[in-house]
Amino acid sequence: MRTIKLKNTIRKTIKRNKRGKKNKMTGGNPTRQSQRGLPQIRIRVVTLGSGSPVNPTYNDQTLTEKYIKEFVANRIKPGYQIVVLPMPPYESHSILVELNETGVIIVDWGGEKNRRLTDKKWKNYTTFIKCLETTYNIVSYYKTDKSIDTMACERHDANRGQGGCSQYVHKWIEKYIGQEGKNAILLEDD
Repeated sequence: MRTIKLKNTIRKTIKRNKRGKKNKMTGGNPTRQSQRGLPQIRIRVVTLGSGSPVNPTYNDQTLTEKYIKEFVANRIKPGYQIVVLPMPPYESHSILVELNETGVIIVDWGGEKNRRLTDKKWKNYTTFIKCLETTYNIVSYYKTDKSIDTMACERHDANRGQGGCSQYVHKWIEKYIGQEGKNAILLEDD
């Protein structure tokens, strides 16, 4: 008699665990779809400076203009790339840089106003933009998408001032490059 109850309990537990695993795979998101068979678009992720943005020491780097010029000359390639920049002393910033035959177009959560910021923490950013202008002549910005901006602000507020710029860039990529699920986006470390 006890064996039957134990078998039933085990069977129910196994079923419950299987259901749980299915939910974990979709991340609780019923709208997630497979990207198999979709056209693939590869986007490089390049990091300005030394080290990894996940380490706190990465954020506290003020880079020389010479270093940034070499970075632009050697690491910025035709097409799209996400560029991560240190913002000393405690932050980093992500932007999407598109290099095409007409020049450079940037996707940035703060938009074009960021290129005019004079705070010390924005020095790497403004130097990077100046080096892009020197090398490619034309640097322009995509217009800010209001719905994506709202999501980025929510993320920024929820994470105590972190993650808004990367949220903006990734959602922009999903919407405009990925065409909201029509293309598979593959991020590649450079």
